[in-house]
Amino acid sequence: MRINEATLVWLGDTGDTTVATEVRRIAAAAECPIEEVHAGDTHPPGHTADVPSQVRRRWLSAPAVILDPQSASACASSSLPRRDGIILVHSGAGDDPSDQWREFIGLGISDVCALPGDEAQLITMLAERLTSGIAAGRVIAVAGACGGAGATVLSAALTLVHSVAQPRRSLLVDTDSEGPGIDLILGLESAEGLRWPDLTNLTGRVSAEALWSALPAVDGIAVLAHSRDARTGPHRKSADAGVLRAVVESTRSAGALCVVDVAALPSMEGELLCEIADLVVLVVPAQLRACASARVRSVHLRDRRCGLVVRGPAPGGLTGRDVARAVGLDLIATMRPEAGLDARLERGGLTLPRSSPLRSAALRIMDAAEVVAA
Repeated sequence: MRINEATLVWLGDTGDTTVATEVRRIAAAAECPIEEVHAGDTHPPGHTADVPSQVRRRWLSAPAVILDPQSASACASSSLPRRDGIILVHSGAGDDPSDQWREFIGLGISDVCALPGDEAQLITMLAERLTSGIAAGRVIAVAGACGGAGATVLSAALTLVHSVAQPRRSLLVDTDSEGPGIDLILGLESAEGLRWPDLTNLTGRVSAEALWSALPAVDGIAVLAHSRDARTGPHRKSADAGVLRAVVESTRSAGALCVVDVAALPSMEGELLCEIADLVVLVVPAQLRACASARVRSVHLRDRRCGLVVRGPAPGGLTGRDVARAVGLDLIATMRPEAGLDARLERGGLTLPRSSPLRSAALRIMDAAEVVAA
């Protein structure tokens, strides 16, 4: 089962297992895979509502979401964006959610089923969501185990490979306020368009199409980078977490790929992206010191969907499997040194020959994140 095909099911810890049992039975009858959120799942610190991180990660990518009144109320009180395909289920034995209908409408809930009683209606709803053809976007966060690991270049490579394989746009986001700028990697440092300082007052839902059209872009890749005017200034601000969430989730809700170059782990932006990303990639040079650094950073990635890309050369003979065992994360790809990479970057932007190790690693990452690519 591919994770993006599964309907997300979060039922509150009410002690009544009748509704949960009915949902499982109906999903099986509808041949609809489900991903259940367990009551004991925790949520990241700092959130006002008790919404598990699993729900936040899958909120926009799941074809449908099944909630009960308790879990729906928590979602409505949180910062989760409005979406369609939310089905509210409740016990027909007196669990009437009508007094909460106003807040549920704001969340996007439009269908309500009492169980037992509305089994046929729920089967029809699930079948319609599975056959609706709605494409789920993907969010991939890329972080380096240490400075110079190559996370920025790999992030750009992901969007380049995707632009060749898919007609849909993608968004490349730079969160490193102290770095050279991811727009420079693609040769867009002089291109007109909005940068992070222009989005500081952004609030509420964001139109993905409007955002993409306002950003610097090349070959269907929109780039959100920091302002070059302030790059050497003393008041350079990091990306605002609220704006970052809005930008990322708008792209995913539009069915597009969003790749984020994570400045650091741990950090406010890093914690947010680890929470909402479909896949977190940690880039580790095949060196002993980088392995030690990656092991420290991996503590922040436990219970997340994540993996390693190990980058050569390996002066001490470390293999990708050696690094994966030392760090304690799954290995996605091993990448040999990229011949001529520095020269290509100096001449105006990243390009990827068909034999490029970066291209091969990017394809493996997209496969791990369940992004279709050729």
